[in-house]
Amino acid sequence: MSAATPISAYSVNKAMTATIAMSLVDAGRLDLDRPIGEIATVPTQFASLTARELLTHTAGVRHYRDGEWMSNARRTCAAPSEALAAFAEDPLGPRGEFQYSSFGYVLLSDVLEGASGERFNDLIAQRIFAPAAMAQASMWQPGRRRPPNGQERRGSRFRAAPEVDNSCKFGAGAVIASAEDLARFGAALAAGRLVSEASWRAMTADAQNNYGLGWGVGTLEDSVPIAAHSGSAIGGTTAIVIDLQRGISVAITGNAEGPSLVADARAILTLARAAPEFTAAP
Repeated sequence: MSAATPISAYSVNKAMTATIAMSLVDAGRLDLDRPIGEIATVPTQFASLTARELLTHTAGVRHYRDGEWMSNARRTCAAPSEALAAFAEDPLGPRGEFQYSSFGYVLLSDVLEGASGERFNDLIAQRIFAPAAMAQASMWQPGRRRPPNGQERRGSRFRAAPEVDNSCKFGAGAVIASAEDLARFGAALAAGRLVSEASWRAMTADAQNNYGLGWGVGTLEDSVPIAAHSGSAIGGTTAIVIDLQRGISVAITGNAEGPSLVADARAILTLARAAPEFTAAP
């Protein structure tokens, strides 16, 4: 592993999906409060939901059930519409209540295709990977069986991660990227290269359960506002934290499933804020 080694980024992908959504808002191609059934062809029970509800995990779309992550990772999908079958018939939970949902972001991926007229994998390549100079980043391709560079802990030893297929995750967790890629994504976003300043403010405004539009929001110990996200599953653990005052972006990746790395990223960010190269210039 090095800073340039690509691994499965998992749920940090959600922050990128939210960025795509806000870039379409900036372009006048997506209204966050319009029923998604007017934007894309979705199962009837989802038609009245909004992109804002999906972004904030308040739409009532369920998350994985116990043991379901692996069964979903044995499917192959070429488009988000194909991935909806896993939860399309299940009842919605209460709308307006925070319920973290990867399936909600799969549905959002389909909505973004409808709003843009483009494939989701093309959207993320053109609106995130290229402008943020994420040289190692890509989307999981259907039929791929192992996480890149992924390992699995067995006691004090590691072995190659089990076979999975993350192609059905789309905007919920199908990105492959390095620590450098994720740090560049955060820096580009904070610098205004991916969305407007107004959209970035909206994404990081405090909301239910300290989750804005695709980002967790909070503060460092000295009350410095931050945006953060983490991800972890077979073959990868990731974290990204952004200083909302100075735009410093810290990312950490590991090539095995494990506990959250957000606390470590926060600690590094605190050190970075004290370093002369970050304090000498605005």
